[in-house]
Amino acid sequence: MVEAWLSDVYPKIRAQARKDGGVILWQDESGLRLDRLVAKQGYAPRGQRAIAPATGNRQRVNMISALANSGELRFSIFEGRFTGRVFIEFLDRLVRSIPDRKIHLICDNHTTHHAKFVRKWVAEHADRIELHFLPAHSPELNPDEQLNQDVKRHMREIHPKPTDKTTLRTALARFLHRRQRQPKIVRAYFQEPSVRYAAA
Repeated sequence: MVEAWLSDVYPKIRAQARKDGGVILWQDESGLRLDRLVAKQGYAPRGQRAIAPATGNRQRVNMISALANSGELRFSIFEGRFTGRVFIEFLDRLVRSIPDRKIHLICDNHTTHHAKFVRKWVAEHADRIELHFLPAHSPELNPDEQLNQDVKRHMREIHPKPTDKTTLRTALARFLHRRQRQPKIVRAYFQEPSVRYAAA
């Protein structure tokens, strides 16, 4: 499946996007929870165990994002479950933010992406957006995973740390807005060996 995606499926998506003057975006969703924003490494005197402070606060916020080889980044922050309505609201904003090009959006196989409600909306906007799907269980093929890792690395390192849902959401939005102004960094996500896709 992975070999077929790399050798056959993606080249066809790229060719179609070039033919219709479209843009390829890679999409993913992720979540941040306060009790998991702890450093992965700690320091302690020799012979003593390193201890990283943690919180029992399990409040969380979620993000959905899409990015392109060119360095473009779009995102939305939401709370609660990732539902078809959340996804469609993001797709609608995405289409309106890129009014002059058809969007070829590459997603994973989350059940929400395949929901009947979503498929109906996409079919009604087929002239503006088309969904394509990665092979199952292949997150390493999605460059948006690099953004997710970048976000989590940053959020573990910032000081002061968020203390509740409001400060967590604010810190996340601030970081993502910064990355939108740093297309060079977004382009660098595509330099990982598993996601060196040619642009449309």
